[in-house]
Amino acid sequence: MLKHVRRGAALILSMAMFIQLGIGNNYITFANEESQTPEQTQEESGTTAPETTGEVPEESNDDSTGTQESTEPAPETGNNEGTVPDNVAASTLVVQFVNEDKTNIDVNQYPDKEIALTGLYVNDPYQLVFNDHQINTEIEGYTLSKIVDANDAQKEYPLTTMEQGYVDITLSQNVTKIQLVYTKNPEPVQQPENNQTETDSQQPSEEQEEDESENSIDVLRADEPDYTVEAGESITINGSDGGFTRSHSWSVRNQNNYNEFFNLTSDGDEATITAKKTSNEIFTIAHQYQELTWNGWRDRSETFTVRIIKGNRFIVNWYVNGQLVETDRVLEGDQPTYDSRTPERNCGEAEFAGWATEPNSKSFVNDDSQLPEVTESVDYYAVFTTRTYFYFLLPNKDSTSQNAKDYMYSGEGEIIVPDGFNENDRWYSSTYDLDQYIITYPSDDAIRQGLASYYDGKWHNGEKRPLYTEDWTYAYDAITLNVGNTSVGYDYETINPGQTHHIDM
Repeated sequence: MLKHVRRGAALILSMAMFIQLGIGNNYITFANEESQTPEQTQEESGTTAPETTGEVPEESNDDSTGTQESTEPAPETGNNEGTVPDNVAASTLVVQFVNEDKTNIDVNQYPDKEIALTGLYVNDPYQLVFNDHQINTEIEGYTLSKIVDANDAQKEYPLTTMEQGYVDITLSQNVTKIQLVYTKNPEPVQQPENNQTETDSQQPSEEQEEDESENSIDVLRADEPDYTVEAGESITINGSDGGFTRSHSWSVRNQNNYNEFFNLTSDGDEATITAKKTSNEIFTIAHQYQELTWNGWRDRSETFTVRIIKGNRFIVNWYVNGQLVETDRVLEGDQPTYDSRTPERNCGEAEFAGWATEPNSKSFVNDDSQLPEVTESVDYYAVFTTRTYFYFLLPNKDSTSQNAKDYMYSGEGEIIVPDGFNENDRWYSSTYDLDQYIITYPSDDAIRQGLASYYDGKWHNGEKRPLYTEDWTYAYDAITLNVGNTSVGYDYETINPGQTHHIDM
């Protein structure tokens, strides 16, 4: 009876509150109260409906209720734990570098990387590109062994795309944490020396020998390069197999002086290594390119290792005017021979003079038959020489002048025609060390005759010139190298009507 009285009072109080709130045009509606009675709600949810009288509920002695009345809302049925609502933004990807025990390898050197995401949602796919975020598969004696989702320990990503430099993941949370798990590399196995005096009890069993043999092979493989090439031979590396690729670039990653040991040339996704000299180093050849994916063109990279070993052939390169024109692979101890036609230069009276081991060197041999036997890879450069007319620049004249009367003839000499110099060029000492190309200078008599021809003690154009005497001393430095259409002598008479080299001093 008391319970029914309380319910009646609650209904009267609720109606009074509804009328009071309605006056201010503010209406509060409660879903399900109009269509369900408290008894129906109690039956469906399996809980006791809360009292609404505002009084503190008393403990009921009626055993038929089975529970104490509660003011808490009824719990929802079913288990929704771990469910992510639709269209939840994925804002951040955190990459962690951890050991197998999931602790950070080195917080200072390898802190967590936070990658800001835009326009992505939870459960969207994402491609984590290693190069974009300085992620390496080998760090400080560790090797990347697996990739897991820190938010879901059961979610592990395969390493099938590791060599391509990326991994496809799923954004599982607003802040998704990915753990790169690294395994410590094994220490090199130290093989015991073979001691013939060991007793039978010291000899390992067959199973132990097999295990040690397998371990030894693994250690050797860790140091084995992808390619081994003999000095004097060539190999071709094929990169980025399959798919649509572009923008290929090849480089040597760990050596600045690799040209001493091999030449690297490339054509698209292929690179050619031509070994020149044996080296104990393992060279890393890097290949950068772009690959077409579902997300557009993505940067990719891969590396190959190469070791140059001793062979019985060496590379001999032949250069003409700075251009490689012939490459031979010569047996050790044999004399190299140049098989192409005699080198030529279309530059004045330049003629082939011989071969040198440095460009434009004065130390050359006149014929390849005079070259030494091959003991290592070597480059030879064709040397060209020519007769040259020397002139000294007259006082108060400009070295850029091409007027013959601004100069005085001073005799003949011989120079090396440097690589890259052409007939229409005019080289100045401010840019080139011209004296290094001069093989022979004019004689002292020829130079003094030029001085006497100009400094004659006479008046010229209102100015009297000094009179030359034999006690004069002189010094000269080359200031200009050019090719003249004609050459004149002391009295400006023509001594050579052809194109000849001039050195101005």
